[in-house]
Amino acid sequence: MLEYLAEVLERISSNEKGKTGMKFFTDSGCGGVASGRLDAYQFVLGVESLSDNTDFYAKLRGNLTPPELRRVVDELGFIRRPMQSAVELLHVAQQCSGFRKINIVLLNSLPARRVQAWQLGKKDISLTARLRKKFHNEVKKKKNIHAEMMLMTYFLGLRDPRTEVFPYLGVSKKTCLLCGHMLEGKLDQVIPRLRDFLREEATEEDLHRNAEKETASGEDERLAISNSTQDGIGASRGNSKGPKTAYPTACPFCKDTGELAYICQKCGVTAYCGLDCYREDWYRHKFSCTLGRSIDATDYLVLACHTNQFPQDDDVAEQYGFMYFATGKDRLRLFEVYRRLIIEWGINEEELRAALKQNKLKEILTFRCSQTRDAIMLSDSQWLESQEGFGVNGKKQELLTIFEAAREELLSCDERKLPFAELRPPEKRYALLFYVQICNGIKPDVDEDNWISLGFCTAPDAVSEDRLCSAYESLVGRCTFNEFWGSMAESAIVELFDKYGLTDIISPMRNFKDFMASVKKWHQSVWELKRFTRMNVSDPFRAVVVDYGFMNCKDAHQRMQLRSMYQEYFERGEDEMRLHEACVAGQLASFLQTVFGGLPVPSEILRNFYPLENCPLMGMVTDSVTVCPESALDQVKASNATRRDKSMIMKIADSEDDALKYFLYRKTSFLGIDLRKQVSLGSKERVFTTLSM
Repeated sequence: MLEYLAEVLERISSNEKGKTGMKFFTDSGCGGVASGRLDAYQFVLGVESLSDNTDFYAKLRGNLTPPELRRVVDELGFIRRPMQSAVELLHVAQQCSGFRKINIVLLNSLPARRVQAWQLGKKDISLTARLRKKFHNEVKKKKNIHAEMMLMTYFLGLRDPRTEVFPYLGVSKKTCLLCGHMLEGKLDQVIPRLRDFLREEATEEDLHRNAEKETASGEDERLAISNSTQDGIGASRGNSKGPKTAYPTACPFCKDTGELAYICQKCGVTAYCGLDCYREDWYRHKFSCTLGRSIDATDYLVLACHTNQFPQDDDVAEQYGFMYFATGKDRLRLFEVYRRLIIEWGINEEELRAALKQNKLKEILTFRCSQTRDAIMLSDSQWLESQEGFGVNGKKQELLTIFEAAREELLSCDERKLPFAELRPPEKRYALLFYVQICNGIKPDVDEDNWISLGFCTAPDAVSEDRLCSAYESLVGRCTFNEFWGSMAESAIVELFDKYGLTDIISPMRNFKDFMASVKKWHQSVWELKRFTRMNVSDPFRAVVVDYGFMNCKDAHQRMQLRSMYQEYFERGEDEMRLHEACVAGQLASFLQTVFGGLPVPSEILRNFYPLENCPLMGMVTDSVTVCPESALDQVKASNATRRDKSMIMKIADSEDDALKYFLYRKTSFLGIDLRKQVSLGSKERVFTTLSM
């Protein structure tokens, strides 16, 4: 560290040259650190605090030339880098469940070597006559090229048989903004959806796994990606070259296991019963075919309409006008317009692309709706006509305005002045957000607290979620806001439904009543598992890691197989509580074997620590836990009752009290979490120390 700082401080001194007269640059500052008299860590902390000191930078600007100022500020940034790296490392440690198993290795720089001059191939450059002469004059000059730009050139396809991508490690300049912008803006498009490709790679055990999967899983809807660029006419399977096992054994569209007489002429891989099946499946097959172009927002919109699932792609939402509307009801209505036009009335994707290109989305939708002569579509046409500003990338209505209106209506004068995050109790904050959502036709998303706390996790499918939304919409229309958030705080939502005569709506909902009766206190970890299978995150909730076998996985491939198995379980509509019961009984493997008829992972992976004796927290996730020594149990219960604290109370032996406190101090220190300490007087003048996170 000192060696690193010494080099940086020397460069700072050579640029500052005593012009500022500030002590920071003298022997009591930079010079003291370079000589070893001052502590390097404290110095770096001081530089970190200077990053927000406007007076410090004002003095620099007043005494240094712009180039000198830029160089000094850059070097100060390099001083802060180790500290910033440590913060990022801590963040990774907090987020990565297997961090203790990670080894950090210092990589040595590659030895320097001289490379031959590289001539840009003329045949790959398309220039106008006016620019060609200027270009040839420029390429005659010798230039030093950053390694990032070499990589950029390589990926853009400007290749030559003599082209070599030089081995390289590190950065070619301290901060290369040009290269950074080039790589971020261009390379991301050259290698689209890199995450998806890496996920596919993680599931491959060897280079031939795709071919094996295609052969063995005829009914699998996932198709192998081919690099073939055949343009010939679709041929019959009998006339194709190569072994028959190279093709699926069932039609990807109709699942018929008969003769597959038509092969996609674009990719030359996927076989269908006939041309009709191929055309019907094109909306889906194009995502794994060789299109000759990148997948665009129109492709995702058409796929969403065929699968009747609201589009999740951001480009679709922006380009096709969904973001113009603030409420979920209006967005769903627009989606239904697209779905009916595409599925029922045959509007094709090229017409949609043309509407985007010509910025005539509103015109084409209203015209097409009026052509149908359908009463609902005619009503939709009039609705779209009335939407001023709707169109391609239409201006968004402000959801914030709706939220502020809800604050004015539902909160007291004092509560309106508070920032939303400081609104107490938390249930009031969650209820306010939910009111804004439900009154505008928006469902809580899977990553939101209300997805758990209001029981949306218990819905087995989208239809059940919509039914629950409708039930809540009726409830908030009848009860007061204070009644609603109060019921959330007391786990009394079911009683509130009953009070307003809505019990019949929620009675058929599987697991909803039992779940909501105790959700404020705790809930089963199976609901966190269900949430994990529906989110795009790499690691599950820590209780899920322990309860459902993820701690036993040896590699990413096994984790993904395990996740896919649970995902299929929930997509089938199987009962979540049956899975929970198998979990706490330590019978996951045998239970899932019965459900699926086989297991995609070794049965040993599904082992957990259950069953346990006298452990009420087995397979549970709690909102809050109070741990106390056995001798203080009665006093803690009384204290919690007085404070209406519904924390789960766990007792430990008095002999373990000191060890647990030591563990808490270490854990919170490692995670960077504040540990609050409160000393209070209990019964019989006994002093209690309360530690809380």
